[in-house]
Amino acid sequence: SPYYSPHTIITGRVLDFHKDLKFAFGTYVQAFSENKPSNTNKARTIDGIYLGPVANKQGGHVVMDLRTGQPATRARIREIPMPDWVIRRVEKLAKRDGIKELVVQSRAS
Repeated sequence: SPYYSPHTIITGRVLDFHKDLKFAFGTYVQAFSENKPSNTNKARTIDGIYLGPVANKQGGHVVMDLRTGQPATRARIREIPMPDWVIRRVEKLAKRDGIKELVVQSRAS
């Protein structure tokens, strides 16, 4: 199609730059938690590595929680400059899980 991307043709969803493409994979972010009630001592953000957008109409973001190594979904995130401790933590999580390298492949390959 000269008008629609392959993504739009297959999924029926038009990408929105501000919701779907604002953050790069692997970016260090602070992900905001929706604490209810909000007047507790519970942390209001988690440190995470950006994995990608949530594929639904509401939007949102999937991040890897640096504390647990598990994916978490959050509605709001903020990009933060990456400090050295984050790199060390990601390397430690990779070693724990037996990951030796990150390989990014295209589906077209």
